[in-house]
Amino acid sequence: MQAKLIGYQHRDTVIHRLSGAGKLLFFILVSLAAMIS
Repeated sequence: MQAKLIGYQHRDTVIHRLSGAGKLLFFILVSLAAMIS
């Protein structure tokens, strides 16, 4: 049996429902919080 490590897996989660701009904004906020702390 071959394990699928890399590939597209369709899921319907909160993160997957966000728009591209929302994901970018979230990533920037998390990055800034990590740099400040």
